Amino acid sequence: MSQGTGQGAGRSPGASGPRVVADVALGETVVLSPDASIGDAARALLVHGCGAVLIGGTDAILTEHDITRAVAHGREHDAPAVLVATPHPLAVHCHTTIVEALSMMLRLGVRSLVVVDDAHLPIGILGMPAALQAILSPIDGPTWLPALRLALQVSMGR
Repeated sequence: MSQGTGQGAGRSPGASGPRVVADVALGETVVLSPDASIGDAARALLVHGCGAVLIGGTDAILTEHDITRAVAHGREHDAPAVLVATPHPLAVHCHTTIVEALSMMLRLGVRSLVVVDDAHLPIGILGMPAALQAILSPIDGPTWLPALRLALQVSMGR
């Protein structure tokens, strides 16, 4: 198992322009060997506190949802994780805007994207919660953000 730094080549604090994926705290990139089991993957998710791991570099991605589905369908914990992982996961460059990345997730029905650097090496995994938090964050928020927050509060009865 190997881990990347999880840090992209983000912009300096206070930089203007759209926020990019590299601005989000991506956490560790946990990479398991191609022969890892479902149990190995589940332990890695727990130990590293993440929602997805890569298998064999960027050959496949395995999420906690994949593990849940596999167990529900009767897969044994010692079965190869690659059998229930998603091969050739979708990737975005670290300088892709967060809005573009989230739009891609919604359009394609995925919850996680592999984030790659200029050399196309994985530097993290962007999950939908982190992308949404980055967009709705009050830090350097766009002018439309307060109106969106108010609309959400009104619709939720707050």
